[in-house]
Amino acid sequence: MNITFLTSYYHPEITPATHLFLDLTNDLANRGCKVTVITPIPTRGVDKKITEYYRTNTYEEQNDRNIIIHRIPISGSEKKGFISRVIRYLKITWVLYRKARSVNTDVFLIPSTPPTLGLVAAMLKNKAPVVYNLQDVFPDSLINAGVNKKNPIIFIGRIFEKLVYKKVDRILTITKDFKQLLVNRGVNENKIDLVYNWIDTSSVFPIDKDNNKLLKKYNLDKNNFYITYCGNIGLSQNLEMICDAAKTLEKTYLDIKFIIIGDGAHKEELNKYIEINNIENVLIIPFQPYSDIAHVFSLGDIGVVSSKSGIGTSSFPSKTWSIMAAERPIVVSFDEDSELCSIVKDAECGICVPPNEKEKFIDAVIYLHKNRHICQSMGASGRNFVINNLSREVCTNQYYESIKKVIK
Repeated sequence: MNITFLTSYYHPEITPATHLFLDLTNDLANRGCKVTVITPIPTRGVDKKITEYYRTNTYEEQNDRNIIIHRIPISGSEKKGFISRVIRYLKITWVLYRKARSVNTDVFLIPSTPPTLGLVAAMLKNKAPVVYNLQDVFPDSLINAGVNKKNPIIFIGRIFEKLVYKKVDRILTITKDFKQLLVNRGVNENKIDLVYNWIDTSSVFPIDKDNNKLLKKYNLDKNNFYITYCGNIGLSQNLEMICDAAKTLEKTYLDIKFIIIGDGAHKEELNKYIEINNIENVLIIPFQPYSDIAHVFSLGDIGVVSSKSGIGTSSFPSKTWSIMAAERPIVVSFDEDSELCSIVKDAECGICVPPNEKEKFIDAVIYLHKNRHICQSMGASGRNFVINNLSREVCTNQYYESIKKVIK
């Protein structure tokens, strides 16, 4: 089976999904598939030397030539404002589509980020069957990022959304909430498969503070109690609330420190917010190499997942599994009726509080700070849950079986 995978990000880039895509392409190749990856030259989360290397090395073979990677130069930045990012996404859409048209394949596998890739999925329908991997729901993701619901782009997005779901042959959603949302919008339930994003527990595992290289790298006191957020720094993550909580705690709990690990379009504004409000117990550090992922998610005594109110059914942060795999308790500031909160409660691996409820978030942090034995038991429960339910082998096999369904 020849599979062509179109993606805007791929290894060695550092994003919440690139390690999943790397696992998936390798596992499909190990099953005897021939996988062609079409992707831009890496820019996100990588050194400029890596970007420059791939400008002159755009063709790559991996996994005994069962994976072929075509990297395409694309100008523009994701960090220079909304319009610049849209222009870049449109460029990605065009160059990936143009390259994909020249490839002989049995099936296209296309993720939903950025949302313009959905247009590629719709346009390639007549060339080969298309499997659409819904990692984010558009245009709900724009509303979550602060775009007014009455904005014409949302109206256009709804039309775009219906077209994509109609054209593609199969849709893979990463949560039950996503699947129900699509069914509620008229998508045939038989066209949808639920496949959770997995976690490789051999790569993400607990590391104690004495052996965590990030404490040494950033000169952090191992006796402090760290609350960490790792992921995209955008508007919808509601990180100002986390910073406000840190400000409230900094004079009364001197050993509680907050660390934000990541990057994103809102990073500069968040840095300014911290500076203007003189918040001294929050440190922002960049994404770390994937090889250090166990150190990243073991750095905190507590891991945080946060968002603005009202986006629970259209968002599921994949960092959740990594926090659980690192055997750390989670404080989730998220819609309480969301699937995420249901899982955290059922797995007994953390505490859920409503979005924007700073005082309840602070109460959860203080409770775990005072009850370290509960931190340990919640962490152990979380790791047991992901080991038993979210293994890489099970989830990538579900991708394989779903892809086979559309091959005629």
